[in-house]
Amino acid sequence: MPSMLTRTLGRRRAKRVVAWLSLVLIAAVLAALLHRFGLEPALGGDLDEKGRRLLRAASALQALMLLVVGYLVWNASVRKPVDRLFARLRTRKPPKQSHDAEQLRALTEEGDKRTAQLNAMMQMHRSLRDKLTSLGAEHVAALRSRDAALGITQDAIMLTDRTGAVTGVSAATATLLRSPRESLIGKRFDDVAPLFEDGNQHFRDHPLRNFLSTVAGSASGIPQIREAVLVNHENEPVPVFVTATAIIDSGGQSIGCSVRFSRADAPAPEKTGHQSLSLSDSEMDAWSSKLLSREPFERRLDELVADAVDNGVQHALIYLRVDDLDRINDQSGYWAGEQALWHAARNFSMSLTDVGTGYRPSNSRFAALLVGKTLERALEIAERVREHAESNQLVWNGKRIACNFSIAVLPIARSGGERAQLLGQAETLLAEAKNRGGNRVLHEVPADAPGARRRDDQT
Repeated sequence: MPSMLTRTLGRRRAKRVVAWLSLVLIAAVLAALLHRFGLEPALGGDLDEKGRRLLRAASALQALMLLVVGYLVWNASVRKPVDRLFARLRTRKPPKQSHDAEQLRALTEEGDKRTAQLNAMMQMHRSLRDKLTSLGAEHVAALRSRDAALGITQDAIMLTDRTGAVTGVSAATATLLRSPRESLIGKRFDDVAPLFEDGNQHFRDHPLRNFLSTVAGSASGIPQIREAVLVNHENEPVPVFVTATAIIDSGGQSIGCSVRFSRADAPAPEKTGHQSLSLSDSEMDAWSSKLLSREPFERRLDELVADAVDNGVQHALIYLRVDDLDRINDQSGYWAGEQALWHAARNFSMSLTDVGTGYRPSNSRFAALLVGKTLERALEIAERVREHAESNQLVWNGKRIACNFSIAVLPIARSGGERAQLLGQAETLLAEAKNRGGNRVLHEVPADAPGARRRDDQT
C-alpha cells in the first residue's frame, strides 16, 4: 500500500480505495479477455451484422458500468475524504510559536517595560535636579543674606553648625577675638573662642566644657546665658557674658547655634541726642547698610579691572583704614572701638555722596570704587573724606576720640595689574601712611614695595 496514500487518506480509507480499484481493474481485465477471446471469437462468426452491433453495445455498456462504478468508488473513497482533509487544513489553528520566539517576545515586553521605567526615572531625575538647583540658589542667597547681616551688625555674634564648626562671624566678634574673620570660619568653636569658668583665680585650669554641645543638643530655642572668661588670640582674658541659642529647623531638629558675646567689664555707652555723640543702634543700621561687604567689593573691582584692560577706561580705587584703632580699644574699651568703627562708617558714607560706591571689605578697612574718575579727581575726593573724618570726631563718655583715616588712592588702568596686586599696593600705602603718623592721603607706591602685601588684620 503506497505510504503517500496512507498519509493522505488514512490507513482505513486507503485500504478501501485500493480494494475498489483492484476490483474495477479485475473486472476491466476480465471484460477485455472475454470480449477478445470469448465473445468475439465465439460469436463473431455466427453473428450477423446486427448481432455484432449488439455485442459492441454490450461492450460499451459494460465500459460505462465500469466508469460509473469507478466514479462511485472515487467519490466515496477519494473526493469526500480529500475535501474533508482540505477543510480541516483550512480551519486548523496556526502552530504554536517555538520556545525561542516566546522568549524573544517576553524579552521584548520586558525591555519595553524597563524603557518606560527608565524614562520615568530620567524625568524624576530632571525634576530633582531642577529642585536641587533651586535649593542651591536659595542656599547661596541665604548665605549671602547671613553674611550681609553679620557684616552690618554691631553685636559680637558667632554662628556654628550642629558639629560646633564656625560658619559665620560678625566684625565685632573678630575684633573681640583679635583675629581676622576669614581665619575663624570652618574651625571648631572651642578652638577659636576658648571659654573658662569665671570667678576662679586660676581660671585656665577650669575650661568651660561641653557648653555649646549642651545647647545644641537641647533642641530648644530658649537662650542659655553663662558668665565666663574668653581668651582671645593674643592670649588676653576677656570677661564676657555668653548667650547661646540653638537654631531649630522646621522639623524641630537642631541645625546649629547662635552665640553672642557681651563684655562684662565694658560700661554701657551714654545716650544723647547731640549729633557728634556716639551713634544709636538705629543710626548704626542706617549708615552701615550704605556700605557693601567684601564679596561685592571684590567682584566689582574685578569688573572694573577687566573694563580697564579691555576698553582702556580708567577708574580709581580709594582704600582706607581707621588710625589708632588698637589704641582706642586699649584705652577706652571694646565698645568704644566698635563705636569708632561705626562712626568711621558714617563719616565715610557721608563723604561719598553721589561720587562712588562705598564698601567695607573687612572689620577695619573701607573702600570706594570711582567709576570713570581720573587719579586727580580721586585724590580730591580722598582728601575730602579725610578732612570730613578729621572734623567729625567721636564723643564717648564725654571724651572726644579722633577717628582719622589713612587713605591710599590707586588708579585702575590697563597697566595697573589685577585685584591682588592693587590691594597689595594699597596695603603698602596704608602701612607707609601709618609709619608717617596717619591721617594722610598717599598715592605713590614705593619702587621697592612688594607686589602683594597682606592686610595687618590677616596676619
